[in-house]
Amino acid sequence: MSRITTLTEEQKKLLSKPMSDEISLIDKTAAESKKAVSENYEVQKAETEKEYNDLYNQNNVQRIINERRIAENMANLGLTDSGLNRTQQTAAQLSYANNQNRLSIAKQKAVDALARVMNAKLSEIETTRAQNEQSIRSAYGQKAVDNATSIYNAEQDAAAKVEEARISAQNKLTSAKQTARNKLIAILTDDTKTAEAKQVALNNYGYTYGIDDDDYNIFKSAGYNVDGKYGYWTSENSGVEAFKEKFSAMPFDLGKSGFVGPKQPALRNDVEKELKKWASEGRLSDEDIAELIVYYKLDK
Repeated sequence: MSRITTLTEEQKKLLSKPMSDEISLIDKTAAESKKAVSENYEVQKAETEKEYNDLYNQNNVQRIINERRIAENMANLGLTDSGLNRTQQTAAQLSYANNQNRLSIAKQKAVDALARVMNAKLSEIETTRAQNEQSIRSAYGQKAVDNATSIYNAEQDAAAKVEEARISAQNKLTSAKQTARNKLIAILTDDTKTAEAKQVALNNYGYTYGIDDDDYNIFKSAGYNVDGKYGYWTSENSGVEAFKEKFSAMPFDLGKSGFVGPKQPALRNDVEKELKKWASEGRLSDEDIAELIVYYKLDK
């Protein structure tokens, strides 16, 4: 996963709570609007049903009036049980039934119309809610991308500045090291300088700048060998012969059993101590050390 993708996911998690809060708010608003529409539908439906119930009652009253009028007319004519009486009564009842049916159809149409209006409003509310939710999600998604991009760019800028500073420091160090190297070479090639002074200069240079392959090649061309930590030594103060020369004036008695005599243990200790020192300084190779151990019979 790329860094920008990771940052985007992190921002989405951070923004999920405020995004959910906004969506919850529009859900609540939509629910309240839907409730108001539904309640208004129920009120209008009840009013419509009451209106048509009144019409039903009026139709029923008219039926009773018609039936009584027919009955009185037939009685006045002495035709109470006549076929004409029955025909007119049947016609009055049929008229009532037809009116009731027409009222029922009209009532259902009115209620259906109210329902269609309600459903249209509910659908409009839901469409608006869904569009608002999508807009919120899209806005927060873009915000997560924008935030992640901003953070990523800031990180890249910071990294570039660090690298720029590193390169600048490296260039300054390289320049300073070159100057110091030239001074050191002048010391190493100065025959008036002692080996100890040259070694001090080498050590100071190594501690300050470190010694790389370029240094090695340059110093080697100046007659110095490399070994150990900063162990650039001339043949004058390194190797088997230089070590022997250091102890040539000491009264060694190197018999078959090694150091013998009353003073030999102290001398042996001096040799062993110096041997370890030269080894740690890189002034002796492994072969040199092995040769000197045999020479001074330190293995006895």
